[in-house]
Amino acid sequence: MGYVTSSAILPVLMGKGGLIASDSLNHSSIVNGTRGSGARVCVFQHNSFK
Repeated sequence: MGYVTSSAILPVLMGKGGLIASDSLNHSSIVNGTRGSGARVCVFQHNSFK
């Protein structure tokens, strides 16, 4: 259930024109959700958001 929740809710919360800052070590459910959202995704190295 957790995988489906993460991958399904992100496209609902974000869409085209949005920006998602994503940790490089995020779980694959989060990665798939961000890809499906249509938002621009900015990936940063683990624990070094700058």
